[in-house]
Amino acid sequence: MPTAVIVHRNGVDVPEELKALKKGRYVLVPLDEPPELTEEQEAGLEAALASARAGQGLSRDEGCLVLELSSPSQTLRK
Repeated sequence: MPTAVIVHRNGVDVPEELKALKKGRYVLVPLDEPPELTEEQEAGLEAALASARAGQGLSRDEGCLVLELSSPSQTLRK
């Protein structure tokens, strides 16, 4: 599963995040502003964070399984 890496670029130096990446091809996309969330999405994220902080979070595998079951046409695990 691909991992997102946020890189802070000063316009001069090669960021440490890029130096740490394995050899290969990468796509860089500028992230100037985070996407706007609906009130429902914001509330869902707040509830998920509260649940995780309370020790009620899911492991990566459990989360992938939940997503697979809720969207059978998508395969998330490879």
